[in-house]
Amino acid sequence: MPSNENKALLLKAIQQFNDPASRESYFNLYAPHTILHRSPSLSPGLDHIKAFYRAYWSAFPDIHLTVKAILGEDEMVACAFEARATHQGVF
Repeated sequence: MPSNENKALLLKAIQQFNDPASRESYFNLYAPHTILHRSPSLSPGLDHIKAFYRAYWSAFPDIHLTVKAILGEDEMVACAFEARATHQGVF
């Protein structure tokens, strides 16, 4: 996938992440056997990713990501973002 398509997909993911009404559709962007490398204790697979983010959104229900920079080349894309939220639950 060209970098401009990957950038658009990343921006769509962030938009869905930010909107409580569309957060469940955020998971449609993941492959079934995705591995999140942010947490070594998180097992591979979509069910574990869903559990992680549902707990995250429960603790930070008003989280909002703001894109500061997005870079892409060939099939790689990277994003720098700022997260703002109110910690309101267990995490």
